[in-house]
Amino acid sequence: MTLAHRVARPWLAIVLALAPVWVAAQSARPAMSDFTWAATASGLFLEQVRFANGDLAQVARGPMPGRELSGACDIARLEIRRGRTGELLSLTHACDSYVHMVAAHPSTTQARVAIVATNCGGTACHGYNDYFVLYLAKGSVRVARVGTGFDGPKGKPMVASFGFQGDDLARSTLSPFYGGERNPLDDLLPSTRRWDAASGEYIDTRFRAVWRPFLGEHPEAVLADPQARAPIVKRMKPEQFRQLRAAMSGPGESRLVNGRYLVMNACMKSNCPYQFGAVVVDGFTGDLQVMRFNPEDKLHAHVGTRALDPRTDYAWLEAVDTQDVIRLSIEAGALKVEPVAGK
Repeated sequence: MTLAHRVARPWLAIVLALAPVWVAAQSARPAMSDFTWAATASGLFLEQVRFANGDLAQVARGPMPGRELSGACDIARLEIRRGRTGELLSLTHACDSYVHMVAAHPSTTQARVAIVATNCGGTACHGYNDYFVLYLAKGSVRVARVGTGFDGPKGKPMVASFGFQGDDLARSTLSPFYGGERNPLDDLLPSTRRWDAASGEYIDTRFRAVWRPFLGEHPEAVLADPQARAPIVKRMKPEQFRQLRAAMSGPGESRLVNGRYLVMNACMKSNCPYQFGAVVVDGFTGDLQVMRFNPEDKLHAHVGTRALDPRTDYAWLEAVDTQDVIRLSIEAGALKVEPVAGK
């Protein structure tokens, strides 16, 4: 994308221009859907959307005074601000060179849901976006990170459907969703992702039910579960397992990546961030990857139930919290750990 593509466009003109596309999507909506959006056009390129609770979702650019921004958030980012005061409520993960809202329902001033698309803004980004869904739940604007969606085959666009209870989101499905999987002939393969109200995540329908209770949990939830941890315990001595567990005994969090990978990060209690680690669950296969890092002492450990595959595992690698002092990559099926220059 060029710089011109990132320039705000008058929303009214865009709404009028794309009205036939939007109406067509509405007329084709399935029976239990209150709103359906199909990726048959580039979208509305909205810079601001006000939600029914009064709060504002807006695209912001450049540095944020008094706050250090990571990644591409200093280029363009999506912020959620309180309607009356303009107070920053959330600095979302929707950051890149190119950030815009492609749909809002039922309007741009009383929205119950909005779809956000981001990409790097260059020619290398042609054909895909990272998608986010903003929605209302119990009076607040929430953000669900869907993942990377590629442009589907001609005539088979990605379709997002939403149902509501009052202003709150009650159900949502993205199908077909093209998350980058391909067959041997390089055709994109469709998938289905459904929004889960309990976790606020869009989960691929192939995600195993046995792993759903771990969504949103601390890594200790897996490391303390005898059945969940069994495949990892078989591959190491108890002392090594205790070290991995200790490295994740303090503050932590988890997120779902591309509807498939559950990435659970944490650092060591009373020694954070000098030691930290991660547990990664492949929700399709049940494979586990457990990592421990101590950059100051140049120590790290990685134990997995299978070799790493660059074609699939790079999808979750960036979600592992490295404290910005180490860089992770995959080499010959193993995790490669390198220090970040100057850190």
